[in-house]
Amino acid sequence: HVAVSFPRANSLVQPGPVTITGSVTDGLSDPVVVCDGVLATVGGGAFACTLNVASGTTTVPIAAVDAAGNARSVAATIST
Repeated sequence: HVAVSFPRANSLVQPGPVTITGSVTDGLSDPVVVCDGVLATVGGGAFACTLNVASGTTTVPIAAVDAAGNARSVAATIST
């Protein structure tokens, strides 16, 4: 399971650097998380990645893969 906790759906953020945070659980042991090609920091079942976001609406794909090849994904929609 991969879930985004920030930014929440339908919330607005300022353009520029935005840190996306969330949780990664449910059978993924020591996963690698990538947010739109950017490697996230992972620890204790949580992840964080910082991306530069332009004005408008951006959809950020987030993927988690563990050493066994189990994969989960989600998308974060960010509006500025």
